[in-house]
Amino acid sequence: IEDFIAPFNSPKGPVRIDTHVTKGFCVTPFYDSMLAKVITFGKDRNVALLLMKKTLEDLKIYGVQTTIDFHKAILM
Repeated sequence: IEDFIAPFNSPKGPVRIDTHVTKGFCVTPFYDSMLAKVITFGKDRNVALLLMKKTLEDLKIYGVQTTIDFHKAILM
């Protein structure tokens, strides 16, 4: 991972990013393809979806291919 930039998250907040990777982490060929799990919640589904869109825009992972763009396309 050349760089990992995640929006602010909190285990109790509306954005939660569960991951073990950081800048400089080496992804071997024997890795689980899920490097991070992003969870958002709000007072209703629409609020949670809007927050997820914003979170995916702000989440940056450089050095490996990700499915961030795929997930953003699904939410649009």
